[in-house]
Amino acid sequence: MDEYIKMIKKLSKKTKGLSVGIVNKDGFTFEYYFGVIDEKKTPNGSSKKMMIGSNTKILTAIGIFQLMEKGKLDLDDAITKHLADFKILSHFEYEKITIRNILMHRSGLPSDDYSIILNENRSMSELIPALKETYMASKPDTMYSYSNIAFTILGLIIEKLSGLSYPEYIDKYISKPINATFEFLKNTKEKEAGFDRISRSFDQKGKVVFDTLGVLLPAGSNTYAKLSDMMKLMKCFLDPDNQPLLQAKTIRMMMEKPQNDIYEDYEWRHGLGLFFHKLNYATEETGDIVGHGGDTIYHHSDFQMYPKLGIGIVFMTNTTQGAQEGAIVMKKLFLEELKKLDIKVSKQNLTKKSFIPLDKNTFSGKYIGSNSLMIDVKLNKKNELICKMQFLKVQLLLQEDGWFYLKPRGLAKLPLFKKMIKNLYLKTKKLCGEDVIYIKQINNENFNVMPFFGKYEHIKEIEKYKHFVGNYQRLTEMVHEKTTFKKISVHQKDGMMYIRMNTFGKNSNIYISPINENQFIVSGYGRATHETVSFSKENDKICMRLSGVKCQKIDLQ
Repeated sequence: MDEYIKMIKKLSKKTKGLSVGIVNKDGFTFEYYFGVIDEKKTPNGSSKKMMIGSNTKILTAIGIFQLMEKGKLDLDDAITKHLADFKILSHFEYEKITIRNILMHRSGLPSDDYSIILNENRSMSELIPALKETYMASKPDTMYSYSNIAFTILGLIIEKLSGLSYPEYIDKYISKPINATFEFLKNTKEKEAGFDRISRSFDQKGKVVFDTLGVLLPAGSNTYAKLSDMMKLMKCFLDPDNQPLLQAKTIRMMMEKPQNDIYEDYEWRHGLGLFFHKLNYATEETGDIVGHGGDTIYHHSDFQMYPKLGIGIVFMTNTTQGAQEGAIVMKKLFLEELKKLDIKVSKQNLTKKSFIPLDKNTFSGKYIGSNSLMIDVKLNKKNELICKMQFLKVQLLLQEDGWFYLKPRGLAKLPLFKKMIKNLYLKTKKLCGEDVIYIKQINNENFNVMPFFGKYEHIKEIEKYKHFVGNYQRLTEMVHEKTTFKKISVHQKDGMMYIRMNTFGKNSNIYISPINENQFIVSGYGRATHETVSFSKENDKICMRLSGVKCQKIDLQ
């Protein structure tokens, strides 16, 4: 274990605080606490709590299954059966949104309402009336699209059927049975009162900052936990026959990988509350990797289990860039655990396979990623299929396995860029009636596969929407004004429209396509795409609404 500690210290160069533990069905086999939790350099330790972010969704899913076991709901119930006031706008017809749809992040509901999630003065009960002005993003059970809104609705169902507030329910039916201390601190006052036991948040410069997340508790906005709390929760999944939360068959159902011909081999997918294939290894001996992740703006956590091997790893960190370092620590620890089991994991074979001809025109076009990244695919004068990714160019060569090999061109041949590109592969596919590009990313011994880009259709008669172009200011009240939705502007270029904004210190472009004179759809595929951006005129001023936030056009400066 001394070697483990030495490795963690070596890898945690930019992380202020990190907690990591290894679990098997018999208990805890390793736990270590690194760094500090506040500006006073108070040491991190077993009694200290960090935010677990979306790992809270595991607790929400367990609550839903407990109510199912009591006969109070069915996974295929429409959410309107339990929340009669639920209403949402839609550009298309659909039958119903089920609890199962939400657990699998296939509900069609939008990702976030920032007017609530970034304002601690709001309450999660306000989500239902807010949704009456919101549009569906896709038909239920079609597109995988991660949604904090959807899991908050599950929390509201828990409250309705149990007669308890969400924190009260989690405390009574999950925390106490496993002797854990999950805690929900909804606002600045509650957090300040807990500074003796909770970690502060650190930005990329290592300075203490305030985490702006608000009150969507069931989705994971303000949940604090000790490392041991997460490890106790993990033990319930690794030993279904000996845990107090659910029937063993229900735990096993949660850990059953969804099977469907829509998925690529080893594709990242979401089952009934848990992720599958977030990581994959070049050996079948590990079995499926199951778990979840949790990211706030500054805190990050990961909860990964290897049921076939009966082991799992949890890490938690309190620093912006800690997610990357913590993930590396987790992977290294897992490889060391595999060595103990005499399981050999070789590095991925990156040798080129045979190339086959293709209809190059089929794949031409601009594709938008859910993180606003854009790639441009087109034929050059030599009839070669070229993909431009920001300032880098690669040639796309189709392999026999259906994946494109990326051959560096120009600047991409430089050693630094070439090393990055050699680990990436692309694949095209029709999903939900649109052209989607998958990405396969390989990192030595492990890899992941996911749909990432959706094709953008250039706007005809784009000039008719020119009056929306300009600078905007946010009207929606938020508690922390300095960091959220800054420098908002609408642009047109090369037959495309996009919204540019700065949020949490990062610039992003949101590409949009019109569906009528005043409404646009966010382009791309996956989380936060296909959502509606609405324009209106109020008091002779143009207003824009996106993700629950209202902005007003101002004169160009």
